[in-house]
Amino acid sequence: MGRVSVCRRCTAVWPISFSVIACGLGGLLPVAGSLEICLWLLPALVEYCAVALKRLPYRPLQTWAFGALMGVGSGRLLHRYLVDPSDSATWVIGGA
Repeated sequence: MGRVSVCRRCTAVWPISFSVIACGLGGLLPVAGSLEICLWLLPALVEYCAVALKRLPYRPLQTWAFGALMGVGSGRLLHRYLVDPSDSATWVIGGA
């Protein structure tokens, strides 16, 4: 993007994450359960680790697709946090 470097994964994660947060705060999505959040985030975590450990080759489209899953998961997690900042599950999942 011109003179600014932005990672490919981030171009998917943050716009999707903020959109999901807006939908949640707008009442279009209910507060997500812990299992749902983990199911959105786990594939992206596994893909990231596999690429970092050279178990999977780096593929730009793959990185973006898993980043999109991560965006939904992080948006659901941050929405849950904004609804109840004292919820320990958001801290445990976020810390993992």
